[in-house]
Amino acid sequence: MKKGDIGSQLIDTLHQYFPDNEQLLQSLERILKLEKHVIQEKLDGKIPFTLEETNELVHSIPLDPAALFRTPQSRPSFLKLCYYTYDKLTDNDFQLKYDLLDIYRRSASSPNNSFLLACNMLPDILILSYVGLRNLYHLKWMHFQNDDHTRYTRFEDVVYSERFARFADDYQETMSHFRKTYFIFGNNIIRDLVKDIHYFRIIGLLADDSVSLLKEEIIDLLNDLEATARKGYRHDPRKEVIFCIAHTSIQNWYTLVTSDSHKIAMFQAFYLNYVYTDDSETVEKMQSWIQSLIQSSTVISQSGEIERVNYFTGLRDYVQRSL
Repeated sequence: MKKGDIGSQLIDTLHQYFPDNEQLLQSLERILKLEKHVIQEKLDGKIPFTLEETNELVHSIPLDPAALFRTPQSRPSFLKLCYYTYDKLTDNDFQLKYDLLDIYRRSASSPNNSFLLACNMLPDILILSYVGLRNLYHLKWMHFQNDDHTRYTRFEDVVYSERFARFADDYQETMSHFRKTYFIFGNNIIRDLVKDIHYFRIIGLLADDSVSLLKEEIIDLLNDLEATARKGYRHDPRKEVIFCIAHTSIQNWYTLVTSDSHKIAMFQAFYLNYVYTDDSETVEKMQSWIQSLIQSSTVISQSGEIERVNYFTGLRDYVQRSL
C-alpha cells in the first residue's frame, strides 16, 4: 500500500480517531462484522479495505471524508511544544505527554517502524527500572528550572509520583513494540552523568550513601547494556536494538520515529521539555543527519565485539575510580 492512497489515508484517519489500538479493533469488529485478526491485517495494510467497508466506516464513525483524499503534500503539518516549569505536572501536562505517546503507539503498531535516538543523557527507556538514576535526572530537571520552590530539593526528597510512574510503565510498554531501535550515545554520556553526581554532592543535595547507590546502579546498567549490545535485542529477538557511540559530544536529544504512515521528529532539552513535528522538511533533515551520525559512529552491537568489550570495560573502570 503506497503512502498517500485512500487505503493508507483511511488507516491513518482511523488511528487518529482511535489512538488505542484495542479500542479500534473492537469498534471495527462490531461495525464490519469481521474477525479481529482480519481487521488487524487490514490495519497493517496487508489486506485492503473494500469500497463497501470504507463506506460503512465513514457512515458509522464521524470521520472526515475529505481526510481520505488528501495527498501527503496537502496534509497540514503540526508542531507541538511541551514545556514544563514545575515538578508537579498538571492534567494538561500529562495530556501533552500522552498525545506524544499515542503517536508512538500508532507508529509501533505499524508493520515497518523504527525509533532512532541520538542523546547526551541516558534515555528514559533504559533507566526506568533504576530508581536512583531516574530520580537523579528528575532532580537535575527541577534544579535547573530556576524555580526557588524546587531548585534546592535534595536527591533523597525527590518524589516520583504514582501518575508519573504509570506513564513510565505505559511508555516502556509502547517502546517494546518498535521493530528496530537505534541508540546513538554522545561520547561523554557516562562521564557527564558522573559529573552531575559530583555536582549535586558538592552543593549538598546528594548524600554519600546516595552516591554509593548511584554508583552501583550505573555499574548494573552498564552490564545490562553490554548484554543487550551482545545479543542485539533486549527482551524479544524480533525487536532489534542497536547501540552506536558517536565520536563527538551530542547536544540535547534528537528523536526520529518512522512508520508506514508517518514520520515524527522530536527535539528534547532538560530531560522533560521537548518540541515535535511531522513537517516533512524538518523530518528529512533530521533523518539525513542521524543517518550520517550513525555512519560516522562506532557500532558496538553484535558484531563489534572488540569495540564493545573495550567500551564497557573502560566505562566500568572509570565509574569505579570516580565515584
